[in-house]
Amino acid sequence: LTKQFNTGIYPYSMMLSVFKPINIGNWEHALKVTTSSQEWCGNTFTQVDVAKDTYKVKLFSYFETEGTQEHELPLTWMEDELWTLLRIDPSSLPIGNVKMIPGLLQQRLLHTNIQAEDATASLMTISEIPSWLGAENNLMSYSIAYKEKQRSLTIYFSKIFPHAIAGWEESYPDGFGKDKKILTTRAIKAKTLMIDYWNHHDNSDITLRDSLDLK
Repeated sequence: LTKQFNTGIYPYSMMLSVFKPINIGNWEHALKVTTSSQEWCGNTFTQVDVAKDTYKVKLFSYFETEGTQEHELPLTWMEDELWTLLRIDPSSLPIGNVKMIPGLLQQRLLHTNIQAEDATASLMTISEIPSWLGAENNLMSYSIAYKEKQRSLTIYFSKIFPHAIAGWEESYPDGFGKDKKILTTRAIKAKTLMIDYWNHHDNSDITLRDSLDLK
């Protein structure tokens, strides 16, 4: 997952990578999750690796108050791995009251500690498609609501394998504003190309970006 956006003249570039085996019978959790952030002040990099019964977390940050950190966390669900799991087998998604580590991009933007939080997760078939989504029928949704941070995430995806993601919606209180207003992000799948993208890295392949409406 990549995100590029500006805040005034201030550009951000962020990337999240999830390494999750498709053999979820033998490997319940992702083996590695990494994220990096680049902006005008500096770089940050976070890596979470699965050990036998724990996650090993490393954080490298240009922020003086963060610096370099290493610690361990109990093995539990990570929000970032669930986007991949629902593509493989939605019935394996955790539901009900769960301990979950919020998304690393969210942690980076709000400068919160990487730790498991209490959350409620639900999986359902959509009977009425949200008007903003404008997607096809036969969708399912997976929702996560964090109690302490008052943050919610809903992912909409096809009920039919390979469960393509149609869109998502995320809401949480502004962590830096005085009024703590609720900020909401919505995303809709626009275009898809089923190609061997790693073989399309020459200048002549730039027209494929037009096919995806990429700037």
